[in-house]
Amino acid sequence: MCPRRIGSGSFHMLLTLAATFPLSCLSPALFAQSNDMSAPDMSAPQAVEALEAVGEPSSPLRLRDVARWSIVGMPGDTREWAPLTHHTFLTEGWREPWIPHPVGTGGAPRDGWLNTLDGFFPRSANVLYGRTYGRNEDGSQFGTFQFVTPLSRRLFIGIDGLGLVDSPAVRRTGSGLADLVVTPRVMIHETKNLSLSAGASIRVPIGDDRNGENQTRIAPLFAFWTAVGGGWSVRGGAGIDIELGRSAAPDEVLFTNLAVGQTITPKEAVPFGSFTYFLSAITRTRLDDSGRTLVTLTPGIRSHIGRGFFFLFGYELPVTPSRPFDRRAVFQFVQTF
Repeated sequence: MCPRRIGSGSFHMLLTLAATFPLSCLSPALFAQSNDMSAPDMSAPQAVEALEAVGEPSSPLRLRDVARWSIVGMPGDTREWAPLTHHTFLTEGWREPWIPHPVGTGGAPRDGWLNTLDGFFPRSANVLYGRTYGRNEDGSQFGTFQFVTPLSRRLFIGIDGLGLVDSPAVRRTGSGLADLVVTPRVMIHETKNLSLSAGASIRVPIGDDRNGENQTRIAPLFAFWTAVGGGWSVRGGAGIDIELGRSAAPDEVLFTNLAVGQTITPKEAVPFGSFTYFLSAITRTRLDDSGRTLVTLTPGIRSHIGRGFFFLFGYELPVTPSRPFDRRAVFQFVQTF
């Protein structure tokens, strides 16, 4: 899972992926029966029984039922997780409440890491803090709250907001409000050992421009996750971060990410449950005449402290000669539900 910023402090971190075209054009199954506003709300047992009886194509669940049970979970849910393939992208998973992922082969869980793009759908509330040291961004800090959840087995939303940014190199009068980032996503293909998703992160300009905020940006991208055995997993993705609403040529950055890590303990081994060490590489190349490229490496850890509560730490290090900072420490607390 990505914090607010990748590489240069002037750009937001991307959470993961999203669809920006109308979903009504994608899946008739998603919007079938969606106008039945008189149907009563279903309890979780009723919803499970209905889905098992008639299957998703004839699902009696309204969209708000699907979203509600995807967010809070379905008590008494006896459904077994099953793959979603790209062959059934238009017809399967849209009107079915989300089911928690299985662990990959060799024990690799679908858990978020810092400074990475993740192809799967997490469900959690997160608090993130980062501090930058050295060069132009020395002393810069950022903190934000993130809420990420599936809305069905195919659809996801991430909200990155209530954030504060303090950039002394830009402004010396204290912290200011950060922009809002909304990240819808769609699941293209998912099996036990592979997740592929795509879409865009949308940055809404509500922040303080004196700290480099108040920007309108969109970042179409794709991401993947795969388990490779022995507790190892690989994840990453690519996309283009574009500033909108400028009279001059838009500010565009091509970014790529590749990360690898290993989970070495079971989840129950708290406070070191699902203990994972990882290394994430991020490349950002400006699509202008300068062609400047920034490459950073982030070694990090993730640990289950207990009751679905996780702690993450990462230390981002630029490795290219031209760099806006020398190092950045990032902390994250994650509550899964």
